[in-house]
Amino acid sequence: MYAISFKFGTVRYSRDERAQYIAKLESLKSFLEGLQVYNTRAKLTNLKYDVPEIEQQKENLAIVEQLEQLEQKINECMKIVNYLSTALHIMKTNKNWAETSISR
Repeated sequence: MYAISFKFGTVRYSRDERAQYIAKLESLKSFLEGLQVYNTRAKLTNLKYDVPEIEQQKENLAIVEQLEQLEQKINECMKIVNYLSTALHIMKTNKNWAETSISR
């Protein structure tokens, strides 16, 4: 199980949840690729999808938005992690500075 913690809470995805998300995203991908054919008004009159199927894909599209927000939070956290990692590396190479600043 993967867990990602933020100050807003923890997001956990089990293998089953990941498999469900992948299936839903693949379904959305197929749906969107199928819509590319309907590029004129005349073709749109022969739309092969019904309302419940379109509503389902709307829910799948919400998953994409959710994952994009999660990616944005991860990127924000990575900036801080990278800064702290660099600072730690610099502090290790400059122990004399750290020792003198602590002794003051």
